[in-house]
Amino acid sequence: MNWMIYTAVICQLSLGLLIGCDCENPNIVSNSINIESSSPALLPSSPTSTSNSIQSLPATTPALSTQSAIPVKILNMKGKEGWALSKQELLFTTNKGNSWIEKIPNGITPEELLIDAAFANPVNGFAFYLRNGKNPTLRTAHQTIDGGGNLTGWEIADLPAKEAWEVSPDVKPYVFLADYNPNWVLLTSGPALGLMNKSLFQTADHGKSWIRVADISNQVSGYPNGIAFRIPKEGWITATNHGQSFIPFYRTKDAGLTWDIQPLAIPDKFKNGYANTYQVVFDQENDHHGMVTVEFVQDEQRTLIPYETIDEGATWNPIPYILPDLQAPPIFHFDDLIRGSAVSLDGSTLYTIDMYSKEDWKSVKPNLSLKQISQLYIRDDGMGWFLRNGKIMVTSDGGKTWTLP
Repeated sequence: MNWMIYTAVICQLSLGLLIGCDCENPNIVSNSINIESSSPALLPSSPTSTSNSIQSLPATTPALSTQSAIPVKILNMKGKEGWALSKQELLFTTNKGNSWIEKIPNGITPEELLIDAAFANPVNGFAFYLRNGKNPTLRTAHQTIDGGGNLTGWEIADLPAKEAWEVSPDVKPYVFLADYNPNWVLLTSGPALGLMNKSLFQTADHGKSWIRVADISNQVSGYPNGIAFRIPKEGWITATNHGQSFIPFYRTKDAGLTWDIQPLAIPDKFKNGYANTYQVVFDQENDHHGMVTVEFVQDEQRTLIPYETIDEGATWNPIPYILPDLQAPPIFHFDDLIRGSAVSLDGSTLYTIDMYSKEDWKSVKPNLSLKQISQLYIRDDGMGWFLRNGKIMVTSDGGKTWTLP
């Protein structure tokens, strides 16, 4: 597939992104914090392009070391290098998560608030900073490379915000990153009286400039947790349920200008409950083939069912292999070859599945409990990791044995 898919991975579920142990997917300062033992197409002409302030900068600003800078969310790691977030800092590791250094892109001042970040690999990604003041702005920072693939610095641009909530401290970005342009950012506000504002932005030049596509607050209900595109004009938003009688799953066919509910069939045994949707993934080798994960909640039990498409997302059907008794929120991950892993409610069992095999979930009994982990990744060759309370554990045998990195 020429347009490789990476779903938005900044979500409240902390869906597992790739890190550590030489696994593939989820400027330097020297402040180290140890963790001990433990193009295709542009948009149609209707959106208005906004001129953004841009800075192309070759270095980073040193930051003070702080013992609180332990990862609360892994963004990505490939080989020994990877990105993470602490409560207040953007972190980088060169040793599989044994220690972390804080990164502040040059052009971002210490007073600017780190809102969130997303990386598809050690180079491709965005960090979001809020600059307060009389005219607050939400700024994006991304790394730049030369023709030889070498990092040359950072570039800073402003999102063309129109509403006050888009530049408030509780704004939340959900990012879709592709190998090729365009890239997308879905902004959501904090919920107020059950209502959540939503707006969509796009860059067709790797973050040099952005356009505000649309306010989609009235088109997408529920609380979004991810956005993904198969091709530049066709994408999906997944969301957790907020009182809807339908499964919250939304599709655009016009590059994000309009969104409609895409109906998903509800199995009879779950018709008395409600459903959440997570993580649309399209196969990197065949973009006709993809999946979305649906979580059904009924009688206080949570059941995970992947829905599969083989017709470019026109229709989605539940596979016959369901997974009951999961943690809340569910801890699972599917990669771009549609291989998945998940953790049982009590943390005693790791489940894995390969959608190509057409076989049921397989059970793995780990050497330690996986209860209360916040992120998980298992690669097809058995390499993997999990994050729990700021500490990383790694595996090389498919999750049977876990050790410190």
